Amino acid sequence: MVAFVRFIVLNPGTLPAAQVEALQGAGYSGEQVAHIALAISVITFTNVFNRINDTVLDFPTPQ
Repeated sequence: MVAFVRFIVLNPGTLPAAQVEALQGAGYSGEQVAHIALAISVITFTNVFNRINDTVLDFPTPQ
């Protein structure tokens, strides 16, 4: 799964079918592939949103 996510994040354009087939060959279902894509989308959106708004972290720093 890590290799799949890394490929998606680092390679723009259409995802080769072989990438999805490799992930499914490793035991991931079509539903799980969709959930992985959704997680990437949410993380990307959140990062961009926070950069636009210069969001201040609201949790304490470790001591």
